[in-house]
Amino acid sequence: LPPGTVVPRQGKRQILVRDVLSHTSGLPGLPPGFYPANPSDPYAGLSETSVLAALGRVQLSRPIGSRFEYSNFAMMLVSLAVARSCGGDFESALTQRLLLPLKMDGACVERPRSQRPVATGHLASGAATSDWHVANNLAGMGMVRATLDDMVIYAQAHLGQADPALVATLRRTQQPLQGQTGMNWMRFNVKGRDLLAHEGGTGGFSSLVVLEPQAQRAVVILADASLVDLDGLGALGHALLDIDGPPLRPRLPSTPSARLL
Repeated sequence: LPPGTVVPRQGKRQILVRDVLSHTSGLPGLPPGFYPANPSDPYAGLSETSVLAALGRVQLSRPIGSRFEYSNFAMMLVSLAVARSCGGDFESALTQRLLLPLKMDGACVERPRSQRPVATGHLASGAATSDWHVANNLAGMGMVRATLDDMVIYAQAHLGQADPALVATLRRTQQPLQGQTGMNWMRFNVKGRDLLAHEGGTGGFSSLVVLEPQAQRAVVILADASLVDLDGLGALGHALLDIDGPPLRPRLPSTPSARLL
């Protein structure tokens, strides 16, 4: 991070990269004092300067490394650190280190490398909504755009189907750092099956990647609707992996009364 950045610490214990990547840093989910001017595009007003200033205002409420709490704020800081360490912006680092080697030609942050149709996002109600935006160097919190083909390639690489050196790097991200959390991978054992998963969403979109390395299987789901309020995509991912669970119920449109609205 830039010289002079104030990073919270507890005595001699400072926040380590492993704490941030395993979401046990103690940093809150969002920058302190974050009040989006436009809720339909909440991160658009954030800058590197405002995010670093917010970091200096953090008061840690528990021991560093002691508890999992997912933090978009921490992931913004990670992508900023990656950009600075690679001598450019976050998208350039991501493109050179990952997207080009894997030929993920439809993936980008804000500079498309191919002309592909762009999906329109929707709220859970079905209403169309605008995309979210954020400064390039803060985009590590989930603002990468990708096609289904790109994400299938990414999942295959995690299962070993890519250049051996890159596969070795990706597999290091799967290993537990703190408890059962890898580098942004949530690790689970479901009925004797070891799974790694990451699920997320932005305004109008939802996504899920689940890996089962021992069985050489993976599931990728991309949806053009924000489904966080409807329990997300996890149950569907389990069903596609033939993991027994509650029966899936179809989601049906409803027309609430004017009084209820």
